[in-house]
Amino acid sequence: MYGWHPAGMGWAGGYLAVAAMTVVLVVVAVMTAVLIRHFGTGSSARRILDERFARGEIDAEEYADRRARLGR
Repeated sequence: MYGWHPAGMGWAGGYLAVAAMTVVLVVVAVMTAVLIRHFGTGSSARRILDERFARGEIDAEEYADRRARLGR
């Protein structure tokens, strides 16, 4: 009644399902990578400032001043 494949999709139904799932997974992976890059690490200027403060290159007063200029 239905032939060899469920719902009478024929031989191409399985290939189309695999192709559609591949496209969906690629889109999800790309969106995840973009979101991680956008929200993940924060400001690179702030990160550099934090590293300089941690190494002792700048004192607490200069750190606070520069951090205020960068914005919280």
